Amino acid sequence: MKLDDPFGRMQRRDEADYEALKAALKRAGVRNADGARRVLAQSQRNALLFSAAVLMTGLLGAGLLPALAPAILALALLLLAVAIKALVKGRGHARRLLAEEFPPEKE
Repeated sequence: MKLDDPFGRMQRRDEADYEALKAALKRAGVRNADGARRVLAQSQRNALLFSAAVLMTGLLGAGLLPALAPAILALALLLLAVAIKALVKGRGHARRLLAEEFPPEKE
């Protein structure tokens, strides 16, 4: 029993997320390690673009509405935190998928 997850809920949720990612990649036609790496790189690029859009929108909103600047910037930071958490979790799942489904070939 782990103190931070005594009933194993987080572990079950993470496992379900991993299985969903694996199924989605199979439906998308990813059949080899190169395809999985391309998807990983594309998801990182999309996360960076989303982060840039959130930052620019937050700064623009704060500049146009200075009275609401604290709320706008707090919302932007919250969105960034959620996006970063999703990216980190997704990268972990993608690395696990690469290790389990497409092990490196031995020479």
